[in-house]
Amino acid sequence: MTVGRALTAQFLPYRADFHAVVQQTGEAEGRSTSGGQNSWVIESLQQRDVMVVDIFGKVKDGTVVGDNLGTAVKVRTGAGAVIDGGIRDYQGLVELDDVNFYFRGADPTAIADVTLAGINIPVRIGHITVLPGDVVLGTPTGVIAIPPHLATEIAERAEDTVVRDRFGKLRLAEGTYTSGDIDVSVWRQDIEADVVVVTGAASGIGEELARSLAREWTVVAADLPERLAELELAADEHGFVAVGADVSRPQDVEALFEHAGRSGRIGGVVSCAGVTRPGHVSETTPEMFDFLIGANLKSNFLVMRAALLALRRQGGAGSVVVVSSINATIGLPSQAVYTAAKAAVNSLVTAAAVEGGPYGTRVNAIAPGLTRTRGMSPRAGDEPAENRAIPIGRVGQPVDMVGPVRFLLSDESAYVTGSIISVDGGLMHLRPPLTDEDRQR
Repeated sequence: MTVGRALTAQFLPYRADFHAVVQQTGEAEGRSTSGGQNSWVIESLQQRDVMVVDIFGKVKDGTVVGDNLGTAVKVRTGAGAVIDGGIRDYQGLVELDDVNFYFRGADPTAIADVTLAGINIPVRIGHITVLPGDVVLGTPTGVIAIPPHLATEIAERAEDTVVRDRFGKLRLAEGTYTSGDIDVSVWRQDIEADVVVVTGAASGIGEELARSLAREWTVVAADLPERLAELELAADEHGFVAVGADVSRPQDVEALFEHAGRSGRIGGVVSCAGVTRPGHVSETTPEMFDFLIGANLKSNFLVMRAALLALRRQGGAGSVVVVSSINATIGLPSQAVYTAAKAAVNSLVTAAAVEGGPYGTRVNAIAPGLTRTRGMSPRAGDEPAENRAIPIGRVGQPVDMVGPVRFLLSDESAYVTGSIISVDGGLMHLRPPLTDEDRQR
Protein backbone atom coordinates (compact mmCIF):
# COMPACT_ATOMS: atom_id res chain seq x y z
CA MET A 1 0.00 0.00 0.00
CA THR A 2 1.14 3.55 -0.73
CA VAL A 3 0.16 6.69 1.15
CA GLY A 4 1.63 10.12 0.49
CA ARG A 5 1.23 13.68 -0.68
CA ALA A 6 0.67 14.25 -4.38
CA LEU A 7 3.33 16.02 -6.39
CA THR A 8 1.75 16.30 -9.83
CA ALA A 9 3.19 16.63 -13.33
CA GLN A 10 1.65 16.80 -16.78
CA PHE A 11 3.20 15.84 -20.12
CA LEU A 12 1.72 16.82 -23.48
CA PRO A 13 2.39 15.45 -26.97
CA TYR A 14 5.55 16.96 -28.45
CA ARG A 15 5.31 20.32 -30.23
CA ALA A 16 8.63 21.84 -31.27
CA ASP A 17 8.04 25.50 -30.40
CA PHE A 18 6.50 24.70 -27.01
CA HIS A 19 9.21 22.17 -26.24
CA ALA A 20 11.91 24.77 -26.94
CA VAL A 21 10.31 27.24 -24.55
CA VAL A 22 10.11 24.59 -21.80
CA GLN A 23 13.76 23.66 -22.33
CA GLN A 24 14.83 27.30 -22.13
CA THR A 25 12.78 27.82 -18.97
CA GLY A 26 14.27 24.74 -17.37
CA GLU A 27 17.79 25.85 -18.21
CA ALA A 28 17.09 29.28 -16.70
CA GLU A 29 15.89 27.58 -13.52
CA GLY A 30 19.11 25.59 -13.32
CA ARG A 31 17.64 22.28 -14.37
CA SER A 32 19.72 19.75 -16.28
CA THR A 33 18.90 19.78 -19.98
CA SER A 34 21.11 16.79 -20.81
CA GLY A 35 18.56 14.28 -19.51
CA GLY A 36 14.85 14.00 -20.01
CA GLN A 37 12.31 16.39 -18.56
CA ASN A 38 10.92 13.51 -16.49
CA SER A 39 14.01 13.83 -14.30
CA TRP A 40 12.94 17.40 -13.48
CA VAL A 41 9.84 16.02 -11.80
CA ILE A 42 11.85 13.49 -9.80
CA GLU A 43 14.27 16.20 -8.63
CA SER A 44 11.30 18.10 -7.16
CA LEU A 45 10.21 15.22 -4.93
CA GLN A 46 10.48 15.21 -1.14
CA GLN A 47 9.98 12.51 1.49
CA ARG A 48 6.46 11.00 1.49
CA ASP A 49 5.58 12.64 -1.83
CA VAL A 50 3.85 10.46 -4.38
CA MET A 51 4.78 11.41 -7.93
CA VAL A 52 1.53 11.64 -9.91
CA VAL A 53 2.15 11.93 -13.65
CA ASP A 54 -0.40 12.55 -16.40
CA ILE A 55 1.19 11.47 -19.66
CA PHE A 56 -2.18 10.99 -21.39
CA GLY A 57 -2.09 7.18 -21.07
CA LYS A 58 0.93 6.81 -23.33
CA VAL A 59 2.85 3.56 -22.82
CA LYS A 60 5.10 3.16 -25.87
CA ASP A 61 7.55 6.08 -25.75
CA GLY A 62 5.75 7.16 -22.59
CA THR A 63 7.85 5.34 -20.00
CA VAL A 64 8.29 7.90 -17.22
CA VAL A 65 10.56 5.72 -15.06
CA GLY A 66 12.73 2.63 -15.33
CA ASP A 67 14.64 0.99 -12.54
CA ASN A 68 17.28 3.78 -12.40
CA LEU A 69 14.80 6.64 -12.08
CA GLY A 70 12.61 4.35 -9.98
CA THR A 71 15.47 4.07 -7.51
CA ALA A 72 15.71 7.85 -7.44
CA VAL A 73 11.97 8.03 -6.67
CA LYS A 74 12.44 5.55 -3.83
CA VAL A 75 15.34 7.48 -2.32
CA ARG A 76 13.58 10.84 -2.54
CA THR A 77 10.07 9.82 -1.44
CA GLY A 78 9.99 6.45 0.27
CA ALA A 79 6.51 6.16 -1.27
CA GLY A 80 6.29 5.75 -5.06
CA ALA A 81 4.51 7.01 -8.15
CA VAL A 82 1.20 6.94 -10.00
CA ILE A 83 1.71 7.17 -13.75
CA ASP A 84 -1.08 7.46 -16.29
CA GLY A 85 1.31 6.09 -18.86
CA GLY A 86 4.17 3.63 -19.06
CA ILE A 87 7.19 2.32 -17.23
CA ARG A 88 10.11 0.20 -18.38
CA ASP A 89 12.51 -2.19 -16.64
CA TYR A 90 9.51 -3.76 -14.93
CA GLN A 91 11.50 -6.46 -13.15
CA GLY A 92 13.92 -3.93 -11.72
CA LEU A 93 11.07 -1.80 -10.37
CA VAL A 94 9.38 -4.81 -8.79
CA GLU A 95 12.56 -5.63 -6.90
CA LEU A 96 12.70 -2.19 -5.24
CA ASP A 97 11.63 -2.56 -1.58
CA ASP A 98 9.24 -0.26 0.28
CA VAL A 99 8.09 1.65 -2.78
CA ASN A 100 5.20 1.08 -5.20
CA PHE A 101 4.52 2.11 -8.78
CA TYR A 102 1.08 2.24 -10.39
CA PHE A 103 1.02 2.51 -14.20
CA ARG A 104 -0.94 1.75 -17.37
CA GLY A 105 1.58 -0.61 -18.94
CA ALA A 106 5.23 -1.56 -19.43
CA ASP A 107 7.30 -1.10 -22.58
CA PRO A 108 11.04 -1.30 -23.35
CA THR A 109 11.10 2.03 -25.22
CA ALA A 110 12.47 5.21 -23.67
CA ILE A 111 10.31 8.26 -23.08
CA ALA A 112 10.07 10.35 -26.27
CA ASP A 113 7.97 12.87 -28.18
CA VAL A 114 6.47 14.46 -25.07
CA THR A 115 6.94 17.80 -23.29
CA LEU A 116 6.58 18.62 -19.60
CA ALA A 117 3.70 21.11 -19.35
CA GLY A 118 3.94 21.77 -15.62
CA ILE A 119 4.79 20.56 -12.14
CA ASN A 120 2.32 20.84 -9.26
CA ILE A 121 -0.63 21.74 -11.42
CA PRO A 122 -4.06 20.05 -11.63
CA VAL A 123 -3.82 16.83 -13.65
CA ARG A 124 -6.18 14.18 -14.94
CA ILE A 125 -5.55 10.58 -13.97
CA GLY A 126 -8.10 8.34 -15.59
CA HIS A 127 -11.49 9.80 -14.73
CA ILE A 128 -10.41 11.92 -11.75
CA THR A 129 -8.67 15.24 -11.19
CA VAL A 130 -5.69 15.26 -8.85
CA LEU A 131 -4.49 18.46 -7.25
CA PRO A 132 -1.06 19.10 -5.73
CA GLY A 133 -1.12 18.15 -2.05
CA ASP A 134 -3.92 15.63 -2.34
CA VAL A 135 -3.51 12.55 -0.17
CA VAL A 136 -2.79 9.63 -2.49
CA LEU A 137 -3.80 6.15 -1.37
CA GLY A 138 -2.68 3.26 -3.52
CA THR A 139 -3.80 -0.32 -2.92
CA PRO A 140 -3.64 -3.53 -4.98
CA THR A 141 -7.11 -2.71 -6.33
CA GLY A 142 -6.43 0.86 -7.42
CA VAL A 143 -5.55 4.43 -6.53
CA ILE A 144 -7.62 7.24 -5.04
CA ALA A 145 -6.79 10.92 -4.42
CA ILE A 146 -8.29 12.47 -1.29
CA PRO A 147 -8.62 16.25 -0.84
CA PRO A 148 -6.57 17.18 2.25
CA HIS A 149 -9.50 18.72 4.12
CA LEU A 150 -11.38 15.40 3.86
CA ALA A 151 -8.47 13.12 4.74
CA THR A 152 -9.21 12.81 8.46
CA GLU A 153 -12.90 12.11 7.93
CA ILE A 154 -12.21 9.51 5.25
CA ALA A 155 -9.53 7.83 7.37
CA GLU A 156 -11.97 7.56 10.27
CA ARG A 157 -14.68 6.13 8.04
CA ALA A 158 -12.21 3.67 6.56
CA GLU A 159 -11.20 2.55 10.04
CA ASP A 160 -14.86 2.10 10.93
CA THR A 161 -15.35 0.01 7.78
CA VAL A 162 -12.43 -2.21 8.79
CA VAL A 163 -13.98 -2.68 12.23
CA ARG A 164 -17.37 -3.56 10.78
CA ASP A 165 -15.85 -5.94 8.24
CA ARG A 166 -13.87 -7.70 10.96
CA PHE A 167 -16.98 -7.95 13.12
CA GLY A 168 -19.12 -9.21 10.24
CA LYS A 169 -16.64 -11.91 9.25
CA LEU A 170 -16.28 -13.03 12.86
CA ARG A 171 -20.03 -13.31 13.41
CA LEU A 172 -20.52 -15.10 10.07
CA ALA A 173 -17.80 -17.61 10.98
CA GLU A 174 -19.44 -18.22 14.35
CA GLY A 175 -22.86 -18.61 12.78
CA THR A 176 -24.28 -15.83 14.95
CA TYR A 177 -25.72 -13.97 11.96
CA THR A 178 -26.49 -14.92 8.36
CA SER A 179 -24.99 -13.39 5.23
CA GLY A 180 -28.33 -11.67 4.69
CA ASP A 181 -28.01 -10.04 8.11
CA ILE A 182 -24.47 -8.78 7.52
CA ASP A 183 -24.23 -8.03 3.78
CA VAL A 184 -26.60 -5.03 3.84
CA SER A 185 -25.97 -1.28 3.94
CA VAL A 186 -27.79 -0.81 7.26
CA TRP A 187 -27.65 -3.42 10.01
CA ARG A 188 -30.56 -4.22 12.29
CA GLN A 189 -30.58 -2.34 15.60
CA ASP A 190 -29.70 -5.43 17.62
CA ILE A 191 -26.60 -5.94 15.46
CA GLU A 192 -25.62 -2.25 15.61
CA ALA A 193 -25.88 -2.38 19.43
CA ASP A 194 -23.09 -4.92 19.53
CA VAL A 195 -20.36 -2.44 20.54
CA VAL A 196 -18.80 -2.70 24.01
CA VAL A 197 -16.17 -0.25 25.29
CA VAL A 198 -13.52 -1.71 27.64
CA THR A 199 -10.97 0.49 29.42
CA GLY A 200 -7.79 -0.64 31.15
CA ALA A 201 -7.52 -3.34 28.49
CA ALA A 202 -3.75 -3.77 28.10
CA SER A 203 -3.25 -6.03 31.11
CA GLY A 204 -4.85 -7.94 33.96
CA ILE A 205 -8.62 -8.14 34.27
CA GLY A 206 -9.24 -5.59 31.52
CA GLU A 207 -7.07 -7.54 29.08
CA GLU A 208 -8.98 -10.75 29.73
CA LEU A 209 -12.33 -8.97 29.44
CA ALA A 210 -11.43 -7.38 26.09
CA ARG A 211 -10.27 -10.70 24.67
CA SER A 212 -13.22 -12.72 25.94
CA LEU A 213 -15.99 -10.21 25.22
CA ALA A 214 -14.71 -9.80 21.64
CA ARG A 215 -16.07 -13.29 20.95
CA GLU A 216 -19.60 -11.95 21.40
CA TRP A 217 -19.45 -8.19 20.84
CA THR A 218 -17.56 -5.62 18.83
CA VAL A 219 -15.08 -4.49 21.47
CA VAL A 220 -13.38 -1.10 21.41
CA ALA A 221 -10.59 -1.50 23.96
CA ALA A 222 -8.57 1.36 25.43
CA ASP A 223 -5.48 1.85 27.54
CA LEU A 224 -2.81 4.48 28.00
CA PRO A 225 -1.29 5.77 24.73
CA GLU A 226 2.13 4.44 25.75
CA ARG A 227 0.62 0.94 25.94
CA LEU A 228 -1.13 1.13 22.59
CA ALA A 229 1.47 -0.97 20.76
CA GLU A 230 1.00 -4.00 23.03
CA LEU A 231 -2.77 -3.50 22.97
CA GLU A 232 -2.74 -3.51 19.17
CA LEU A 233 -0.91 -6.84 19.14
CA ALA A 234 -3.66 -8.37 21.25
CA ALA A 235 -6.31 -6.67 19.11
CA ASP A 236 -4.95 -8.26 15.94
CA GLU A 237 -5.01 -11.68 17.58
CA HIS A 238 -8.41 -11.48 19.27
CA GLY A 239 -10.40 -9.29 16.90
CA PHE A 240 -11.06 -6.11 18.86
CA VAL A 241 -10.26 -2.45 18.19
CA ALA A 242 -7.38 -0.84 20.11
CA VAL A 243 -7.46 2.84 21.10
CA GLY A 244 -4.88 4.84 23.03
CA ALA A 245 -6.61 6.88 25.74
CA ASP A 246 -5.75 8.15 29.19
CA VAL A 247 -9.19 7.91 30.82
CA SER A 248 -8.21 10.29 33.60
CA ARG A 249 -8.23 13.01 30.89
CA PRO A 250 -11.69 14.25 29.80
CA GLN A 251 -10.63 14.90 26.21
CA ASP A 252 -9.30 11.34 25.84
CA VAL A 253 -12.54 9.85 27.18
CA GLU A 254 -14.59 12.00 24.81
CA ALA A 255 -12.46 10.91 21.85
CA LEU A 256 -12.75 7.26 22.91
CA PHE A 257 -16.55 7.34 22.93
CA GLU A 258 -16.65 9.21 19.61
CA HIS A 259 -14.48 6.45 18.14
CA ALA A 260 -16.69 3.73 19.61
CA GLY A 261 -19.83 5.44 18.36
CA ARG A 262 -18.53 5.34 14.81
CA SER A 263 -18.17 1.56 15.10
CA GLY A 264 -21.87 1.09 15.74
CA ARG A 265 -24.39 1.52 18.51
CA ILE A 266 -22.81 1.26 21.95
CA GLY A 267 -24.54 -1.44 23.95
CA GLY A 268 -22.20 -1.72 26.91
CA VAL A 269 -19.27 -0.11 28.71
CA VAL A 270 -16.78 -1.80 31.04
CA SER A 271 -14.69 0.61 33.11
CA CYS A 272 -11.64 -1.31 34.28
CA ALA A 273 -8.88 1.28 34.45
CA GLY A 274 -7.16 1.57 37.81
CA VAL A 275 -3.93 1.16 39.72
CA THR A 276 -2.90 0.42 43.30
CA ARG A 277 0.08 1.59 45.32
CA PRO A 278 0.86 0.52 48.89
CA GLY A 279 0.80 3.20 51.55
CA HIS A 280 -0.71 4.03 54.92
CA VAL A 281 -2.45 7.37 55.41
CA SER A 282 0.57 8.75 57.29
CA GLU A 283 2.94 7.61 54.52
CA THR A 284 1.00 8.86 51.49
CA THR A 285 2.18 12.11 49.95
CA PRO A 286 -0.35 14.59 48.55
CA GLU A 287 1.08 13.90 45.10
CA MET A 288 0.48 10.15 45.46
CA PHE A 289 -3.01 10.85 46.79
CA ASP A 290 -3.83 12.90 43.68
CA PHE A 291 -2.39 10.21 41.42
CA LEU A 292 -4.40 7.39 43.01
CA ILE A 293 -7.62 9.40 43.09
CA GLY A 294 -7.14 10.34 39.43
CA ALA A 295 -6.36 6.79 38.32
CA ASN A 296 -9.08 5.05 40.34
CA LEU A 297 -11.89 7.53 41.01
CA LYS A 298 -11.69 10.31 38.44
CA SER A 299 -11.11 7.86 35.58
CA ASN A 300 -14.19 5.81 36.51
CA PHE A 301 -16.24 8.99 36.97
CA LEU A 302 -15.28 10.25 33.51
CA VAL A 303 -16.05 6.91 31.86
CA MET A 304 -19.40 6.56 33.67
CA ARG A 305 -20.32 10.13 32.76
CA ALA A 306 -19.43 9.64 29.09
CA ALA A 307 -21.28 6.32 29.04
CA LEU A 308 -24.48 7.80 30.50
CA LEU A 309 -24.41 10.65 27.98
CA ALA A 310 -23.62 8.39 25.00
CA LEU A 311 -26.30 5.86 25.88
CA ARG A 312 -28.83 8.61 26.52
CA ARG A 313 -28.18 10.07 23.06
CA GLN A 314 -28.90 6.63 21.60
CA GLY A 315 -32.17 6.27 23.50
CA GLY A 316 -30.84 5.12 26.88
CA ALA A 317 -30.76 1.34 26.66
CA GLY A 318 -27.43 -0.18 27.65
CA SER A 319 -25.31 -1.48 30.49
CA VAL A 320 -22.32 -0.01 32.33
CA VAL A 321 -20.11 -2.29 34.41
CA VAL A 322 -17.41 -0.88 36.66
CA VAL A 323 -14.57 -2.99 38.05
CA SER A 324 -14.32 -2.01 41.72
CA SER A 325 -12.71 -4.04 44.54
CA ILE A 326 -13.68 -5.78 47.76
CA ASN A 327 -11.14 -3.45 49.35
CA ALA A 328 -13.77 -0.73 49.07
CA THR A 329 -15.51 -2.18 52.13
CA ILE A 330 -12.48 -3.43 54.05
CA GLY A 331 -10.40 -0.30 54.53
CA LEU A 332 -6.97 -1.87 54.33
CA PRO A 333 -4.55 0.44 56.17
CA SER A 334 -1.72 -0.48 53.79
CA GLN A 335 -3.76 0.69 50.77
CA ALA A 336 -5.54 3.62 52.32
CA VAL A 337 -6.15 5.87 49.33
CA TYR A 338 -6.85 3.00 46.91
CA THR A 339 -9.58 1.61 49.19
CA ALA A 340 -11.05 5.08 49.69
CA ALA A 341 -11.15 5.63 45.93
CA LYS A 342 -12.87 2.29 45.35
CA ALA A 343 -15.42 3.06 48.07
CA ALA A 344 -16.20 6.31 46.29
CA VAL A 345 -16.49 4.40 43.00
CA ASN A 346 -19.16 2.17 44.57
CA SER A 347 -21.10 5.26 45.62
CA LEU A 348 -20.84 6.63 42.09
CA VAL A 349 -22.17 3.34 40.71
CA THR A 350 -25.30 3.47 42.85
CA ALA A 351 -25.87 7.15 42.06
CA ALA A 352 -25.41 6.58 38.34
CA ALA A 353 -27.78 3.59 38.47
CA VAL A 354 -30.52 5.78 39.94
CA GLU A 355 -29.84 8.48 37.34
CA GLY A 356 -29.73 6.10 34.40
CA GLY A 357 -32.67 3.89 35.34
CA PRO A 358 -35.43 6.07 33.86
CA TYR A 359 -33.54 6.10 30.56
CA GLY A 360 -33.07 2.32 30.47
CA THR A 361 -29.37 2.48 31.41
CA ARG A 362 -28.21 -0.04 34.00
CA VAL A 363 -25.06 0.59 36.06
CA ASN A 364 -23.45 -2.12 38.18
CA ALA A 365 -20.04 -3.11 39.45
CA ILE A 366 -18.08 -6.22 40.20
CA ALA A 367 -15.77 -6.31 43.21
CA PRO A 368 -12.90 -8.71 42.56
CA GLY A 369 -11.04 -10.21 45.48
CA LEU A 370 -7.44 -11.36 45.42
CA THR A 371 -6.77 -11.81 41.70
CA ARG A 372 -3.58 -12.87 39.99
CA THR A 373 -2.58 -9.95 37.73
CA ARG A 374 0.65 -8.14 36.95
CA GLY A 375 -0.05 -5.75 39.80
CA MET A 376 -0.22 -8.58 42.33
CA SER A 377 2.67 -9.52 44.58
CA PRO A 378 4.61 -12.34 42.85
CA ARG A 379 4.27 -14.72 45.81
CA ALA A 380 0.81 -13.79 47.05
CA GLY A 381 -1.02 -16.52 45.16
CA ASP A 382 1.52 -19.18 46.12
CA GLU A 383 1.31 -18.74 49.87
CA PRO A 384 -0.79 -21.46 51.57
CA ALA A 385 -1.97 -18.86 54.06
CA GLU A 386 -3.37 -16.74 51.24
CA ASN A 387 -5.26 -19.70 49.83
CA ARG A 388 -6.62 -20.67 53.27
CA ALA A 389 -8.06 -17.17 53.56
CA ILE A 390 -10.34 -17.87 50.58
CA PRO A 391 -13.21 -20.36 51.06
CA ILE A 392 -12.91 -21.63 47.48
CA GLY A 393 -9.25 -22.32 48.24
CA ARG A 394 -7.45 -20.44 45.51
CA VAL A 395 -6.57 -16.99 44.27
CA GLY A 396 -8.80 -15.64 41.53
CA GLN A 397 -7.79 -15.36 37.89
CA PRO A 398 -8.80 -12.59 35.44
CA VAL A 399 -10.94 -15.12 33.56
CA ASP A 400 -13.07 -15.52 36.70
CA MET A 401 -14.39 -11.99 36.08
CA VAL A 402 -15.62 -12.67 32.56
CA GLY A 403 -18.82 -14.54 33.47
CA PRO A 404 -20.14 -11.93 35.92
CA VAL A 405 -19.35 -9.06 33.53
CA ARG A 406 -20.93 -10.90 30.61
CA PHE A 407 -24.06 -11.44 32.74
CA LEU A 408 -24.27 -7.76 33.68
CA LEU A 409 -23.86 -6.69 30.05
CA SER A 410 -26.51 -9.08 28.78
CA ASP A 411 -30.29 -8.87 28.84
CA GLU A 412 -30.28 -11.67 31.42
CA SER A 413 -29.56 -8.97 34.02
CA ALA A 414 -32.27 -6.63 32.72
CA TYR A 415 -33.65 -6.09 36.26
CA VAL A 416 -30.26 -5.65 37.93
CA THR A 417 -28.90 -2.15 38.51
CA GLY A 418 -26.99 -0.41 41.29
CA SER A 419 -25.51 -3.71 42.46
CA ILE A 420 -21.95 -4.38 43.59
CA ILE A 421 -21.29 -8.08 42.96
CA SER A 422 -18.38 -9.61 44.86
CA VAL A 423 -16.26 -11.99 42.77
CA ASP A 424 -13.83 -13.04 45.47
CA GLY A 425 -14.18 -16.77 46.14
CA GLY A 426 -16.07 -15.96 49.35
CA LEU A 427 -13.21 -13.97 50.89
CA MET A 428 -15.51 -11.20 52.11
CA HIS A 429 -17.47 -13.59 54.30
CA LEU A 430 -14.63 -15.19 56.21
CA ARG A 431 -12.88 -13.84 59.28
CA PRO A 432 -10.43 -15.27 60.32
CA PRO A 433 -8.92 -17.48 57.56
CA LEU A 434 -9.84 -21.15 57.35
CA THR A 435 -7.45 -23.60 59.01
CA ASP A 436 -6.57 -26.96 57.52
CA GLU A 437 -8.77 -28.55 60.21
CA ASP A 438 -11.69 -26.37 59.14
CA ARG A 439 -11.26 -27.52 55.56
CA GLN A 440 -11.39 -31.18 56.58
CA ARG A 441 -14.75 -30.84 58.32
